[in-house]
Amino acid sequence: VEVEVNPLARIEASLSDNILCSGTPFSISLLPQSWGASSIQVRWSAAQLSGQVSGLSEGGLLTLEMDASISQTLVNRGPSPARVRYTFYPSFNGCDGIAESLEVLVLPEPQVSPQDDLISCSGEWISVPEFTSNFRGDSVRYSWVVSDSSLGLRSGSGDRIPDFQAINSGTGSKRALIAVTPSGYSQGIACTGLPHTFSLTIRSPLVIEEELSNYAGHGVTCAGAADGKIKLHLSGGFVSDTVVNYLYSWIGPEGFVSSASKLEGLKAGVYRLSITTEIGACVLEKTIT
Repeated sequence: VEVEVNPLARIEASLSDNILCSGTPFSISLLPQSWGASSIQVRWSAAQLSGQVSGLSEGGLLTLEMDASISQTLVNRGPSPARVRYTFYPSFNGCDGIAESLEVLVLPEPQVSPQDDLISCSGEWISVPEFTSNFRGDSVRYSWVVSDSSLGLRSGSGDRIPDFQAINSGTGSKRALIAVTPSGYSQGIACTGLPHTFSLTIRSPLVIEEELSNYAGHGVTCAGAADGKIKLHLSGGFVSDTVVNYLYSWIGPEGFVSSASKLEGLKAGVYRLSITTEIGACVLEKTIT
């Protein structure tokens, strides 16, 4: 009596790195480990052990003669790492072999909190709010790219954007885009998320030219006279390059107040002026004697 005994089906499942960043394609290599088994059938399954991932195939069936592989791309948009277990069930001629398991840890995709667009005046100090991230790992750092460094902020990296002084020496508003990219560090691996972009607009500075009454070098004709004049010429100080209305606030001697751009009938003294625009642009304060 002759009896044919099928070899015990064995395979080896391997992966170059079991810890992956979200969205990183990977392949699990399968190698036969059974002598005499010319063609091994492999049924496989995948299960989430923790966290939530997308892109996970539940399993399938393949024939293993020399070697083979399965490819996956898992996306983890949650705050914590997700663990997935792949199990492979080899068989030969209808005889089940020894199951092989392999686990993959998928680190989350770092995301940066949205940042509102910034609008400021030339010369002002700007403090960008600190970024926050969904990433729950060892640490998170950020890199930022500025499309126009002439506005006072340069591209860089760190825990946050440092405070900087806005610069705009032109006659109109200037705008730059800031793209912030988060990088999360966990398990000795750095994972990079998608950039978030917001804008930085620096209004042109308010420029004032005053035209004062001149009576032989004096602002009034004689002591006690009320015939002084102040006329202003303004430009800049707003976001849009269209014409806007300037708002004036004067205070002067003897309880003097005014909101006019041109003053007449003034007595000698110190007049203090605050200027802005109806759209809430930059403020200029000036003292005229």
